Amino acid sequence: MVAINFPDFLKLSFIATFSFGLGLELSQAQLIEWKFNEGSGEMAESSGSAGAAALAMKNDKVQTSLFTPDGGGASGKPGDYALDLSGANGMGANNPPNTGPVATVSGNAEGLSALGGLESLTITGWIKPQAPITGAARIIVGKTFYVQAGSSGELQFGVVPDNGTPVFVNSEPNYTEVGMWMFFAITYDGTRTMDNVNFYVGATDAGLTLVCTRSVDAGRLPPFSGGLEVGNVSSGVRPFQGMIDDLTIYGAENGTEGALPQAKIEEIYNKIAKP
Repeated sequence: MVAINFPDFLKLSFIATFSFGLGLELSQAQLIEWKFNEGSGEMAESSGSAGAAALAMKNDKVQTSLFTPDGGGASGKPGDYALDLSGANGMGANNPPNTGPVATVSGNAEGLSALGGLESLTITGWIKPQAPITGAARIIVGKTFYVQAGSSGELQFGVVPDNGTPVFVNSEPNYTEVGMWMFFAITYDGTRTMDNVNFYVGATDAGLTLVCTRSVDAGRLPPFSGGLEVGNVSSGVRPFQGMIDDLTIYGAENGTEGALPQAKIEEIYNKIAKP
């Protein structure tokens, strides 16, 4: 038998093609993930292909540790922590203005630039509200997208087209659990103009559900500039009161790959709900 030595570039091409055939392209779309499992300190480190995007945790603009106690994460297992924003004095922008802690990524973080120019994306995570979701309470907000509360048990998703004015759509009011962990996922397919935003919800003792499908005609996200905020805005007046865990952003610069299919979202959900 004659041994055939393929050039390195052919070997790499074969490996890439084989990997895509196994469906591994979906994991390659993972840009940034925050698991919040440090358990101490004032920073929550990130992982993912985009590069570093560490969250600095602050209360009244002073850096502080905002991790839950051990086992306080969505899985409830030892070694699992979450971001604890329960110190907020209310949910959202009620009257009088509510304030509370926040976790922010600096605008010069290496990983943030990958969040611009995306044609499709998915945002997943777990939330444990301490009060009904309302008042545009922030969950995660970059300069190209928003995930925040609606008016009553809804999630609101926004994307920023080239003109700089965010376009928002609300889910159905299916995010109503208080004091319990809820999984959420939102997908956006900018290659389409209709039926291109999907909202999902799940709980640790129930399955994943497609809440609704909405339409946003915004196309590709613009280049990313500035910072990113989790659980509030930097001024402190749009707090999410509760816990946030396992936040992940998936995306693709071209095509639909960043808008994950339901089967992949169910796989992500099951890692916590049914380990």
